[in-house]
Amino acid sequence: MNPFQLDPNPLTFNAISLAIVGLASLVYLLRLKEKSACTRLITLGLACFTAGRLAAALSCIVLWGGALVPLANACSTASLAAMAAFLYCYPSPSHGRAARLVRILVAAASLLALAFSLDYAYQILARRAFGLSRPAAFESLYPLTFLITWCASVHRTVSLQPGGFPSRRTAWKAYLHPQGRPARLVRNLSLALSIGLIQGVAHVGLVPPPAGLMLADLATLLMLAALVHLSFDVTAQQPGLVVRLVGLSLVILLAILDVTGLYQVNLTANWILERNRSMVAETQRALQQSAGLPDDLDGLPAGIVYLLARPQGDSPGADWRLVYARSPGFDARPLLQELRSAQLPPVWSYFLETYLSAGEASRPDAIYRRYGDHPAGSYAQYAAYRFEQAGVEYEAGLDLAGLSRFLQVQSASTTWIVLLGALFILFIFPLFFQTNLIRPLDRLLKGVRQADAGDLNIQVGVTHNDEVGYLATAFNKMIASLRQELDGRQNAEAELRQLNLTLEERVANRTRELEALYDVTAASSQAQDSQALFTALLERSLAALRTPLGFILLFEGYAGRQCLKLAAGQNVPPDWLPHFTASHTPGDWAAV
Repeated sequence: MNPFQLDPNPLTFNAISLAIVGLASLVYLLRLKEKSACTRLITLGLACFTAGRLAAALSCIVLWGGALVPLANACSTASLAAMAAFLYCYPSPSHGRAARLVRILVAAASLLALAFSLDYAYQILARRAFGLSRPAAFESLYPLTFLITWCASVHRTVSLQPGGFPSRRTAWKAYLHPQGRPARLVRNLSLALSIGLIQGVAHVGLVPPPAGLMLADLATLLMLAALVHLSFDVTAQQPGLVVRLVGLSLVILLAILDVTGLYQVNLTANWILERNRSMVAETQRALQQSAGLPDDLDGLPAGIVYLLARPQGDSPGADWRLVYARSPGFDARPLLQELRSAQLPPVWSYFLETYLSAGEASRPDAIYRRYGDHPAGSYAQYAAYRFEQAGVEYEAGLDLAGLSRFLQVQSASTTWIVLLGALFILFIFPLFFQTNLIRPLDRLLKGVRQADAGDLNIQVGVTHNDEVGYLATAFNKMIASLRQELDGRQNAEAELRQLNLTLEERVANRTRELEALYDVTAASSQAQDSQALFTALLERSLAALRTPLGFILLFEGYAGRQCLKLAAGQNVPPDWLPHFTASHTPGDWAAV
């Protein structure tokens, strides 16, 4: 018999969901370039947790004896041990007595759990040793490690207070309102572990199986998400916006799929229970009509594979005989041998453990697991219902694969939805975010950096008319306004500089004019005759005008005509003199 038997169920897609989250977080942490000791411990814890979830998913495939079930438990124990070691490594390594004791206890528990689980899997898969029992000490390793880790997180939260370890009266206040970032981070870790307590409450039977299973799945998923978010605060390189959005979307999607899938499977399982009760009732009616004669049992429901009977009151396992078999070649000897043998230890079987047994809680002895043709202790082949009628005890066997076929189909479809949904979020969502959010934000951030560096000739492209596009448009308007204001300020400064230069020139010219006027006035008061006056006036005027050549002409009237006379001159060319002495009419002079 092949030990690899595909049998997906709600535990399968829940384990796959947790494994996907763990793998995605593990890949992110492994890709970090800078890893501190705390980061390595968190990475180790996530790796162990992910391995445990993968083992839980594979245990639904390797059903022969539930070989990998203890391994899932052991990996979870090792994950908690890594978290406990992290508590006494952050923010700085602690080597106190409590730290050493906690490290020794959790390390010993995880090593024992891993050793037993690996040996358990080896005995079943390699040596075909079925019917192995798991000692109670192994089952207690995980809750013990969980309790130690949670208590250590509370103790570390209180001890990391800036003022030292508080008194007993103020310890709970220090835990609820820790001071300082290290204390708050460790407190958050303890709160994340506290979510796992909900899983324990659901597993001990305080909540009915369907609701308890949903509650346990959600608690585990939330605890993992809280631990992953906690790891982001420890790493030196903080995750980007895409990583946070993808992680949040993945957790929300998987939580919705878990709840939806479990609800649908619960409806299917309830339908299976009702169908089983109906078949047992029809079997009882058929026996009543046939008076228990095997030849008249052709009217039994199609789901009944075999029917065993024995007189009521006989010793257990004695005188069982086959009274009906659906298949003509049905071999009842393995069943009869199993009935005569000692009670075999139960093996993991989700359908029987959770739904069939829960549906018959009023009569826990009404359902039995029969291995049939399968090796005893491997996995059940039949689900047997017992009832009494007319002084005869009957056992009606139903094919377990047929009973859970609808449940398997439902779980398999949900498992594929979980896988495809997770792949879509991990690979398609980042592309969507990259195109519609990250790239526009990168362009806007680039523009902000250029503007901060003093380059106002930047224009951010607007590709989408959304919130990011509105921000880009507002940024472009702001840059244009700043550029216009800067240009106006530069123009005003240039005009002011030009005005200053012109003002200096005007002042200088006016000063020269005043100086020239003063010199002319002074020369007029000092001159003794007109010729000396004209000569002094010409010198002062040429000095004020800054020119070496100049002359003064006088008008003289002679015989009704007006003539020009050179009164004073300086550096006048000789060939200009005849022109000065030439006579001109007033009209000619005006024309000149």
